[in-house]
Amino acid sequence: GELLQMSSDDLRALVIQQQERFERKLAASSSFESVVVDDAHRAKTVKSVDVCFVFDCTGSMTNLLEGAAAKMCQVKAFISAYLGCNSTVRFAVVAYRDYGYKEPVTVQDFTENGDLVSETLKNLRAHDDLLPGAMCDSCEDVISGIQTAVDLDWSASARVLYLACDFPHHGRRFHDYVAGFTRQGQSYDDYLEDPRQWNDTDEVFVKLADLCINLVCLKLYSHCDKMYRVFEDLNQKYGAAEDMMVLSMTDTPSDFASCVMKSAMQSISQSFVKLGLIKTAPCPSTSSLNLEIEPVDWDMYKSWPEHRVEVMSNILDGVDKPMRWSTYNRRVHLRPQPFAQGAMRYAFPAVDQASLAKIVVKVYKFEGEWWRAVVALQKDACAQAYAHFFAGEFSKRVPDHAVEFVRALRMKIVDGTATCEHLKCSMSEPFIPGKYEKYTNNGSYIAADTEWAQAFSHFTWHFTEGQLMVVDIQGSGSTILTDPQIHSRNPDDDRFGYGNLGTQGMDAFFLQHVCNDICASLQLQPSPMQRPRSDGDVAVDLGYQADGNSIVSADSAKSAVSTKSPHSIFCKVPRNYLCAGPCGTFVRMTGRDFVRAKAEYGGVFCAGCLHEVRDTTCIKKCPMPGCQGEVRHVPLVDLRLELLINFFAILESSRRHGG
Repeated sequence: GELLQMSSDDLRALVIQQQERFERKLAASSSFESVVVDDAHRAKTVKSVDVCFVFDCTGSMTNLLEGAAAKMCQVKAFISAYLGCNSTVRFAVVAYRDYGYKEPVTVQDFTENGDLVSETLKNLRAHDDLLPGAMCDSCEDVISGIQTAVDLDWSASARVLYLACDFPHHGRRFHDYVAGFTRQGQSYDDYLEDPRQWNDTDEVFVKLADLCINLVCLKLYSHCDKMYRVFEDLNQKYGAAEDMMVLSMTDTPSDFASCVMKSAMQSISQSFVKLGLIKTAPCPSTSSLNLEIEPVDWDMYKSWPEHRVEVMSNILDGVDKPMRWSTYNRRVHLRPQPFAQGAMRYAFPAVDQASLAKIVVKVYKFEGEWWRAVVALQKDACAQAYAHFFAGEFSKRVPDHAVEFVRALRMKIVDGTATCEHLKCSMSEPFIPGKYEKYTNNGSYIAADTEWAQAFSHFTWHFTEGQLMVVDIQGSGSTILTDPQIHSRNPDDDRFGYGNLGTQGMDAFFLQHVCNDICASLQLQPSPMQRPRSDGDVAVDLGYQADGNSIVSADSAKSAVSTKSPHSIFCKVPRNYLCAGPCGTFVRMTGRDFVRAKAEYGGVFCAGCLHEVRDTTCIKKCPMPGCQGEVRHVPLVDLRLELLINFFAILESSRRHGG
């Protein structure tokens, strides 16, 4: 009734409000497009692969060279399809022979032109053009071939060197045949004491490790077995990025292509995982506190030291709204011995004296000014508050897999009774019973069967137009979560903690993430860093171009990645959620019931706590322009009210324009 009595000025103000909201959305859309285009350009460097083939180019390798030439374009197409759009794939070829040849090494440097590489292989001659007086034996100059390949201009994120040979390098280090041994009337090795089998070989493997080149050996016969074992030992000795692979194959074109494509997927994936292992702040490798972990008996809490503590909670109502703070005092029983530990923090048991709620108090393991500073704890609390807000937005849209981050509070002992310096300032949160699981980290680790966790991280990136991403998802039962990290696109953003890896962290996640049914149902904008999704034999190209002319719309993104029911993996069975009351017990309900309870009461409550909050009324100022009254805050009512406001704004606009 009041809306109908509003003046033209008030209604006009509503119209202006709606127009400003539309313009903000338009600006945000433009900003998001800029983010995607920027990522598409960066993907050309991040999603890049250098592949070098080192072939024995003597007469016995004719069939393999011809087969490789025939399959090279297929191999390049496969790797490009595996990476998706905005990727860069370069090939190089090194053909080596032996001592005494007129042309000991032939090189085709890195190029994106697959046809040029195929043509180079076709023109290679597996010949025996020896210089006059040169000896002819079975072993070859393998080390020169690898060394030449290592000295090429490697620049991609993923680097793979394929070695294909049928005989080993010269020397006792690589085979067990004695001097004078012949094979099919030909001397096996005329250079048993070849000096290159020692220092030169080791230096090559040092360079392989330094350049993060993954070595894959294609085994045709057993002659090279000992050499490959030596190579594996050197690869491990000098700290190569990945274990060396040895793949048995024949010299047929199809077998060559199959071995290369399968190993390329594994090697590329492993290389991209390494991109997520980034450090942005010094992190001690060992704990400075060295505390013993002791099991906890919660019934003994009265024997633990009692402290008066100051607790600060932070609340976020929206990404574009300032953080709200509240501070209050409480008394807790805190045991000075931890009962659990993670990679970076110890967990201590505590019990609130008034409510008897079980609490986990967390402190960093490491000594030093940064780790003990209040600002470090504040960054953790800020990340938890953002994650809590995003979880609420995600749950509204995916109620069948609703999740919640527990609220983390900054806690300070203020009565001077702290028996340990490291416990004076800490983070506290409700104790989460049950099995604790790690679903993702802040790099490229993604556990199996965690589509919902991946979709949540992807959602936070989409929701913030690519500005933020919540990662390091962990907790209990895939519903109650804690200890997140947040990546921020802005390099000057200092709100979050040590785990903020910026765009590098976002890239590391997307390089491993393939959109699933939840992503599709949410119509999430795919990232240019992602690989295409495959369902059965269907490989889907997400359609990004670096020029920015083909940004995928929500509808087209959904149709591109969804090939089965969006709800096929949603969980509609009851799950455990944490009571928001003082008891901290589990409440078992479906995700949809969880979302309804959050909307009605602001949280989930067990039967014992619910009667205490059911009659609680939240009062807020009326949102109508010019109205000074107060209303009872009920989220669903507010939503309907906003829709009504939009309707009357449009109606007034139509009247003013004679519609």
